[in-house]
Amino acid sequence: LYIKRDDAKLPDGTWFIEELIGCDVFDADDGKCYGKISEVSSTGANDVWHITDNKNAEYLIPSVKEVVIEVDVYANIVKIRPMKGIFDNAD
Repeated sequence: LYIKRDDAKLPDGTWFIEELIGCDVFDADDGKCYGKISEVSSTGANDVWHITDNKNAEYLIPSVKEVVIEVDVYANIVKIRPMKGIFDNAD
């Protein structure tokens, strides 16, 4: 099944997975860069975004409104507020 991307009318707050892949992920509060979205896994409850840092370490974040604060696929930027324990230095 194929459609033109411009013909797809996605609801606000939803994106194509391929638009998320490669987005830089930043802390919404202090601007720290955690890495890039390298993969998206679909689960029953919510999607899980795989974040790969510059040392090739992978972290998993749930795609829920409490964690994902802002997504701008046009600027290739995602801002998150990670849950405690996701990153080594998370509060």
